[in-house]
Amino acid sequence: LYRDGSGLQRLPKGTAGQDLRMNSGATAPEWYTSSGGGILQMKQYTYTGTSDFNNAAYAAIQSGFKVDITPTAADSKFLLQACLNIGFPNHDSGGGFGFIDSQVGSGDSNVIPTISSGSNNRTPISIGGVGSWAAQGDVENYLTVNVHISTMYTPSSQNTNQRTFHVAGKRNSYNSTLLLNYGQTNNGLTNVGVSTMTVMEVANSIT
Repeated sequence: LYRDGSGLQRLPKGTAGQDLRMNSGATAPEWYTSSGGGILQMKQYTYTGTSDFNNAAYAAIQSGFKVDITPTAADSKFLLQACLNIGFPNHDSGGGFGFIDSQVGSGDSNVIPTISSGSNNRTPISIGGVGSWAAQGDVENYLTVNVHISTMYTPSSQNTNQRTFHVAGKRNSYNSTLLLNYGQTNNGLTNVGVSTMTVMEVANSIT
């Protein structure tokens, strides 16, 4: 019950999950459905295993390193982030990283932007990458590096069906693998690490 200029009024009941607030004119209460803010949900996966990949084109770097998420709204965006621990079996190893959405594969330019090769036949990568050391033949023996990649992704197909996101990777033109979570040499001087991927569903109204 509330009182306005016409007397005592009764507010009809709302629906499940609604909140009560004053209307824009501050003259009466009203029910409203909260949007939940900018971040609608967040999921993270930590990969503690060790594996390697040698992809000539962008593909998942490890099939089990993934995040499944079911959007709460059809028009949501996704903030995709990953921190990768990468090692090198060869001083000429190198490559780039991005993401794959199970609904559209690796062809969606919002996940893996198209990059021209540029001058000198450089290998095009995507959101982030690691270089090689050419003639510095021993530098990779005990080395691992952290690679951070992040992008705001608006799917080309928008719905509330579950999506599975993988970290995608490709090697450079030298045909050599990259290592996930471990270094080349099995030695006490070599690190072994973990890699994480975080997926946040972001309300469409956030720019």
